[in-house]
Amino acid sequence: MKIVYACNSPLAGVSPRVARLIHDCFKGEHEARLLIKNIGPFGWYLQERDGYQLKQYSITKKRDVDKCLEWADVIHCNANVSARTMGRPDLIKKKVWVFQWHGAQIWPFERVWEPRDYRHVKFAHIGQGWNRDKFFKTFNLRLLPNLVSIHDEIHQPLEFDKREEKVSFSPSTTSSDVVNKKGVDEVKRACKDVHLEVIHRVTFEECMRKKRVGVLGIDEVVTPYYHLSGLEFLSQGTPCVCSHDQFTSDILKEATGSETVPFLNAEPNNLGDLVRSVLTDKDLLRSVGEESRNWMEQYYHPVDILKRYLDYYRE
Repeated sequence: MKIVYACNSPLAGVSPRVARLIHDCFKGEHEARLLIKNIGPFGWYLQERDGYQLKQYSITKKRDVDKCLEWADVIHCNANVSARTMGRPDLIKKKVWVFQWHGAQIWPFERVWEPRDYRHVKFAHIGQGWNRDKFFKTFNLRLLPNLVSIHDEIHQPLEFDKREEKVSFSPSTTSSDVVNKKGVDEVKRACKDVHLEVIHRVTFEECMRKKRVGVLGIDEVVTPYYHLSGLEFLSQGTPCVCSHDQFTSDILKEATGSETVPFLNAEPNNLGDLVRSVLTDKDLLRSVGEESRNWMEQYYHPVDILKRYLDYYRE
């Protein structure tokens, strides 16, 4: 199967990550290309490793767009990209099209697809607790979870004894007036008495290397959603705090089959107490960290997640 992952923005590295993992997990069976405007800080996925380098094309160049779309069997569009935004509505009935949301934000949808296109498009969402709005129910969404390249060196655990006694927090935004707010002020207030490292505005690789050194991670505690940041902590064998509710638990079970939520649950009003408590118990931190990594291996292995993607493409 030949698959193009198309995106206008870096979008947390989603497109290059999935495209890279297609090769790493299904080499020789499936092939992927990246069609993107700007990869931003996620160049890690373009690095040549084991003799392979992901092919990147520009979504702003018509020649690249046409070349990729004609080549592909499947075009997986992320966020605000579609056959129409790429100027190729003629291919809507000729190719397999997937359109995936990555949060709760809804823009004027007619900018992307027209109602007559809907029956020719497979709609998907990352879940993570975002897909609560009744708008999404009208599209018969398939849950396709975000992926984590857990076997990359920067995603693997560092020995506990080599870590620093610090709490790591890597918010993708510091703004408080956006739909994907991370509660930076709330976390800083709650952790004012501990060593908190806020990781922001660095490359993806640098971010992961900094996160890998801490003994406790914070995803975010102001909304009942989990994010890539939290999954990265789990992959690195780091206990992670994240606010969640029953809806989030149900979505996680649908995404992974897990009956348990691997995150320590907290809200702004009890985050400080939780953090100070667990930091005093190194044995607890070590054991929860090991359980976190084991959970990722068992329930969030990229091969298993990608099989869900591939099955959906084939339907």
